[in-house]
Parts: sequence; structure tokens; C-alpha cells
Amino acid sequence: MKSRKRTDTYPITATLKSNGAAVNLTGYTVTITITNVATGIAKVSNAAVTITDAVNGRVSYTPSAGDVDTVASYDVEWKAVSGGGTPYHFPSKDYDTLDIQQNLG
Repeated sequence: MKSRKRTDTYPITATLKSNGAAVNLTGYTVTITITNVATGIAKVSNAAVTITDAVNGRVSYTPSAGDVDTVASYDVEWKAVSGGGTPYHFPSKDYDTLDIQQNLG
């Protein structure tokens, strides 16, 4: 689970894994979708992600202020598309969680 305060725009990072092993993302493109758990409405839909370490499956998404302006719990899904066009979704079961909490100051 990832947590952050409302309006914090530092990167959301992950290591994409299959069966516990990092996926080699060489030649892939990756996007992220972030959906409000309570409403089912996508806050971010198929936004481009930076692959920071392809061989070790590491990715990063830097949200805009509007992506993190609403206090709520969100489901996060990463989609990697191979050079041949085959999509893979991570995690393969359930979703990553992003909790955005109210900041006090």
C-alpha cells in the first residue's frame, strides 16, 4: 500500500513482478490507471509511465496536482505492453492501493 498526503506530487513507484520475480520491461511501454475505490471513477487513465530500470521492472509515475487533490482510497493498475502489442496488467491479482490523506498544513 502506498500513502501520501493530498497535493504531494513526488513520484509513485513500483517494481512490476510476475510470480514474485521482476519483469524485464525492455521494449515495453507502461501506463498507469488510478481509480477511486468508492466511486469507481478513474482519476488517472492510461497515463504514460517512465521505465526507470527496464531489466529490473522498475517504473515511476509523477502525478500532477490534480491527480492527488482528492482525499480517498484508490486502486492502482499498471499496464505493460510488449513491442509485439501484448498487454500485461500488474499486479496480476487485485490492485495496488494508493491512499491519499488530508494534510494538516
